[in-house]
Parts: sequence; structure tokens; C-alpha cells
Amino acid sequence: MVTHCAVAEPELAALTAPGTETYRWAEEYRLGDQDIVTDPEIRKAIEERDIELVSMRNAFTD
Repeated sequence: MVTHCAVAEPELAALTAPGTETYRWAEEYRLGDQDIVTDPEIRKAIEERDIELVSMRNAFTD
């Protein structure tokens, strides 16, 4: 599973404007991804299944 999390900060809002083609990706989807991986029930399921959360950088090393 791949997520592209983000935090609601001015930098994120500056990437695109509402109504643009990439707006949902840049803000709505990334904030939603953050909500998913920080949800206590989802975190519990991740831990129960021994899923390791890693950064993109670390996903392709070793």
C-alpha cells in the first residue's frame, strides 16, 4: 500500500488552488492519507498484521 501523507500547512495549500486538476491530489487525498495512517483503529490493524510503515526513500533501499 502506498500513501502520500501531508499535514495541512500553508506550503500544501500553495501547491494548487481549489478547482484545479491536481487540487484533490495535493490536498484532499494527502490529508485523507494522513488521517488513515494516524487513525487508532487503522494503526492497530497495521500493527496486528506486522505491516511496516516506511518512507519512500527507505522503501527502495537495502
